[in-house]
Amino acid sequence: MKRGVKIRQCLTGVGVTLCLLVGLLLPTSFVSAQPVTVSVDAPATVAPGAYFTADIDISQVTDFDAALFDVVFDSTVLGIENIAPGADITDGQIDGATIPVTQTNQIAAGRVRILVNVPGTPGVTGSGYLCQIRFHAIGAGGTSSTVNLENGSLSDKNGAAISATWTGTTVNIAAPVPDIDVSPTSKNFGDVTVGSSSAPQLFTVSNVGTANLVVGTISITGANADQFSKQNDNVSGQTIPPAGSATLQVVFSPTSTGAKSATLNIPSDDPDEATVAVPLSGNGVAAPVPDIDVSPTSKDFGSTTVGSSSPPETFTVSNVGTANLVVGTITITGVNANQFSKQNDNVSGQTIAPGNSATLQVVFSPTSTGAKSAALSIPSNDPDEATVTVPLSGNGVAAPGPLTADAGGPYSGTAGSPVSLHGSATGGTPPYSYAWDLDNNGTYETSGKDVSHTWATAGDYTVGLKVTDNAANTDTDTASVHITTAPPPAVGGEAFPPNKLAILAPWIALAAAIITGSLIFSRRRRARAQS
Repeated sequence: MKRGVKIRQCLTGVGVTLCLLVGLLLPTSFVSAQPVTVSVDAPATVAPGAYFTADIDISQVTDFDAALFDVVFDSTVLGIENIAPGADITDGQIDGATIPVTQTNQIAAGRVRILVNVPGTPGVTGSGYLCQIRFHAIGAGGTSSTVNLENGSLSDKNGAAISATWTGTTVNIAAPVPDIDVSPTSKNFGDVTVGSSSAPQLFTVSNVGTANLVVGTISITGANADQFSKQNDNVSGQTIPPAGSATLQVVFSPTSTGAKSATLNIPSDDPDEATVAVPLSGNGVAAPVPDIDVSPTSKDFGSTTVGSSSPPETFTVSNVGTANLVVGTITITGVNANQFSKQNDNVSGQTIAPGNSATLQVVFSPTSTGAKSAALSIPSNDPDEATVTVPLSGNGVAAPGPLTADAGGPYSGTAGSPVSLHGSATGGTPPYSYAWDLDNNGTYETSGKDVSHTWATAGDYTVGLKVTDNAANTDTDTASVHITTAPPPAVGGEAFPPNKLAILAPWIALAAAIITGSLIFSRRRRARAQS
């Protein structure tokens, strides 16, 4: 049997101490000449009470087969809770090959002996770790412990010793320190109406460290610090134990529109973060307000007969603002308030939502003649127009008399020539319509206020006029027409107008006198000549 095989059998089947002595007594011809490093890889600092893993690293080993070593540490600082293989001490690995932990032994407090062995006889070459050890940091903060490797030996697949350098490390138990954590790390309060306040926003200050956290007085600073305020501050001046927390609230109360910013400052004894600065922001927006609009803004009812009423006029009240419009009781005031009245008032006492409207009507009912005026007063919660005043006006006119038709006349003319007829009317309700009965047969067949008609023969005639007003009232009247015979026609068949004969009469008389004078003068000359 080869000596290497006997060594493996010794490592795996005989006591750990005997195996270690056999490895040390091997001839130097069986010892590998290649230098190998075995070291402890563990964190330099751990928190009190923490668990951590240390690797027993190995580098540049050739044909590795087995290892035996003691892990030595201060048992008042570090502990291994279960040293059984596969519990807190687990298998190693070299270049993908598993290195089983085959035996562990508690030699003394703070000393554990570990045996690892590659099954079979292939040998493993490369770097990795012989095993992993799970430690528990049981010491107080500020203490430390070395983790050293002692009594170490390695052998290759032939049973030859492998020369190695064995090095340890130091693990420090961190001193307890506070560690502040603030949530949220910033806060945007969004849009808030000027003159009001946001909902309180909660901030949580936690101690994620290992010692008490002492918090100073929390303050708010920055360009718009006066727009933010603390509420229910249960953090300032408090001592927060490890894993503990406390809260405070911040409210945003803008006094003007626009973007606002400030900083919530939280001082403490955290050694690496003395003051936590939490950015605060928000936007002040104008308050929603109602805005009244009334249409029309004034109303002239025109002329209305005394004792009657005008048609109802509609007024529309609209809310063009951003908040509800609350309308009070609408009234009519002024000198002639009793001449106007409301009807169908769907506005008084109503709440009109933004973008909506309501209506009412007003009627003018004059009791006397003349100009009348009043005002429609519409009160509301519009902040800049508490009462809208709508001027009202109208004119009372006397009631018209009864409708009277007037056919005009009497008329005259000559046969065959047109005669102009002129109608008129008074009273009633204008406008009027006219119709004439020109042949006195009771039928008013010719429309028009002014018409003309031609009678063919001389004589006395009667024409009738019928007038209808806007209220469908009617009245009739008649007129006489005298028609004379036309004068005889002049030479050429045209009658010589009598008025022209009257004009020529003096001239005819003068011509006759001249002719008579000439005849007398001629006779006298003749008589003288004869004598």
